[in-house]
Amino acid sequence: MAQYLVQSEWDDRKHRSLQRNIKTAKFRYVADVNGIDFSEKRELDKNQIDRLFTCEFIKKAQDVFITGSTGTGKSYLA
Repeated sequence: MAQYLVQSEWDDRKHRSLQRNIKTAKFRYVADVNGIDFSEKRELDKNQIDRLFTCEFIKKAQDVFITGSTGTGKSYLA
């Protein structure tokens, strides 16, 4: 029983810390993968976006460049 209480407290503190960091960062957009428009005119590769959202590139210390025309949603993706 005590183990569950400790785990619950740990999870709660991590969640509050993450929420505080997100608020402090003052992100321009509140974005998530579910809000991405994959219509043909945007020419986004859903498989590539899904791979990016695994954040494997961070573990491998790789760079990601997001390029495209004005108004295509680069900032939202970033």
